[in-house]
Amino acid sequence: MTNGLSGSSSSRTVAIANGRAYFIGSSLYCVDLATHTNAWAVNGGFNYTPAVANGIVYAISNKVVTAVTTNGIFVRQYDPNPGGYENLSGPLIVTDDVLITTGSYGVYIFRLADGSVQQQISSYSGPPYYLYYGDTVSLANNTLYVTSTDGYVYAYGATPTTDTRLSSPARLGNGSFQFSFTNIPGATFRVWATTNLTPPSSNWTMLGYLTNSSAGQYQFTDPQAANLARRFYCITSP
Repeated sequence: MTNGLSGSSSSRTVAIANGRAYFIGSSLYCVDLATHTNAWAVNGGFNYTPAVANGIVYAISNKVVTAVTTNGIFVRQYDPNPGGYENLSGPLIVTDDVLITTGSYGVYIFRLADGSVQQQISSYSGPPYYLYYGDTVSLANNTLYVTSTDGYVYAYGATPTTDTRLSSPARLGNGSFQFSFTNIPGATFRVWATTNLTPPSSNWTMLGYLTNSSAGQYQFTDPQAANLARRFYCITSP
């Protein structure tokens, strides 16, 4: 197999999942570990070390993070400021709902579903944050650890959400169903639905994500409800 490895690319680590290895050489490569052959390769100015999670491969390409399926099909890019000054450099941490990486101007937390920046921990936030190019991040026990150029390691915990009761239910003129609720500002919630409460919660369907429409105020509209006689909803975070 030909992987175009040379220089610094030959010393990088790889991401492995389901019998395949993903790594950066002259391109982003996928190798079948059983047959020792290239499954596919994607060009695009890739660098650093990729990550794979939930059937998606994430790699830094031309200063942003590019996501492709495990078959090499483009999904989306994660860019903190399109066309701007930022230069993402990794490492990449992927959870069930966010992508965490670093750049020249701090640490970025992207929502996986749409690539939007949910939070930036930046040197421009003022003391004690001095986060510049080359910082390293690690995630353990729901805590994000960040090294800083001031010589310290900072730990960040997720802000817990409060108990929530869905309110203001309304059937709109087009048949869509809408509800709202209040919670801490800036949180991310998943909306789940079912037409039958008997099966376990694992059988509920995730309808999507929602973020606050204004500080602490959340609203969700379900257009699919127009075709259903009844539907039950719940929300989770993340």
